[in-house]
Amino acid sequence: MFQRVVYGMLISFLSMQIHSTEIDSFTDRDPLLKDALIPLNRLMNGYFADAIQKANQENSCEPRIISKMLIEHIHGLFWNKIETDIETDINFNTYPGIDSRRSDIDDSVYADTSLIDGFALRIAKLGFLMRIGDNYIGSDKFGHFLQQGFYYFEYIYSKDKTLADAFAYGEMTERTYYGLETTGVYSYGDLAANYDGLSFWERVTNTNLPLNIVPHFTCKNNVWKQTAAFDWAEYITPAWDEGINCSRFKSAEMATDIQARIKALEEKRFIKLTCPIKPDQCQVMIEHYGNAAEHLITPLCF
Repeated sequence: MFQRVVYGMLISFLSMQIHSTEIDSFTDRDPLLKDALIPLNRLMNGYFADAIQKANQENSCEPRIISKMLIEHIHGLFWNKIETDIETDINFNTYPGIDSRRSDIDDSVYADTSLIDGFALRIAKLGFLMRIGDNYIGSDKFGHFLQQGFYYFEYIYSKDKTLADAFAYGEMTERTYYGLETTGVYSYGDLAANYDGLSFWERVTNTNLPLNIVPHFTCKNNVWKQTAAFDWAEYITPAWDEGINCSRFKSAEMATDIQARIKALEEKRFIKLTCPIKPDQCQVMIEHYGNAAEHLITPLCF
């Protein structure tokens, strides 16, 4: 009885909080999507400007000042500000230019997923899919990059944890509240975005940077300024694309149902959609991430 009450309360709470959960990288994969890089860069550089304005009120060059102002501006309980801003932009044309696709759950590859396997899929909308270069990236990945990447950064630089500890934390979230226990999806794409977000936050505070990398911000005489414009193209990799970096699912039945939907799409469109859609990118991803790849790349690529 108690478990049913707790479960019901959780569903009610999530129902109030959820804007979107998973994305469909197959049904919504449209080559006619306009590249969303420029408007997404505009959003981020706007956040940078707001963070600088607030940081300069602190009259300090303490490195954590700028990261504190930036994360306070963009963080959220379940969804990062950029995810809600992307949805607002798409729905209300606030920042014209973000082209996207989103399927209703019953028209998606998750249409046959049971409430037991992925209850959050049934109480929330799917996220938006956008094209950036040759990759199709879900709106959720930007939140993972910024917020979970910050948690990785804090783990290592404030809590004296190791990168292995950060990986363990990220994997725990995919097994539980960001993945298998809510949506039924364990996303390696989420984990890759988390890890790349760590690199971003290191660059924000000029921590552990290679000599040839310019920090995003510098401070002199207690005045912060932006020294490197933000460009998503410097961070996004094929590993963020769940059509390439394949997710795993809560049950064999869920995986079978999703694969059947993907196969039906292939037969309808006469194109390859079985994951990984681009097998040649597997080795590219593994080489790019090096020793971290085993934590970030789908086992189907090994």
